[in-house]
Amino acid sequence: MSSSDGHSLEIRNGSSGNAIIKVRAERSGAVIATFFVQSNQTGQISGIPDGRYSVQYAFGDALDASCKRFVQLNGAGQFPRAETLQTERTATQITTQVLSYTLYAVASGNVTPQRISAEDFER
Repeated sequence: MSSSDGHSLEIRNGSSGNAIIKVRAERSGAVIATFFVQSNQTGQISGIPDGRYSVQYAFGDALDASCKRFVQLNGAGQFPRAETLQTERTATQITTQVLSYTLYAVASGNVTPQRISAEDFER
C-alpha cells in the first residue's frame, strides 16, 4: 500500500458473534483504535501510526447505550504476538502496511489466539 495516511488493520469476522476490535500500544497498553465488526462482515481502520501493537477482540451480541462495549461480553482474546508497523520511505514513494486477520477457528490454522479476561479487554 502506498500512502502517507498511516497503516491499516483489516478484520474479517467469520464467527457467529459480533466483534469489537482494539489496537493497543504494546508498551503503554493504551488503546489507539477501536472498531466494531458485525458477524460475517469485514471491517477496516486506517491511520495507525508507526509503532508496535497488540490486536485484541471481544465477542458479543448487542452493544450497550454508549456503543463502546457489549451488554454481555461472550469472550475475549488477543493475537499471540505484537506487530511492528513501520513506514518505509524512498525517493519516490511512501509505503505503509496492512495487517489482515480473520476471526474464526481453523483446524491446523497458523495462529493460536490467547484468551484474555473481560477486565483486561475493557481496561
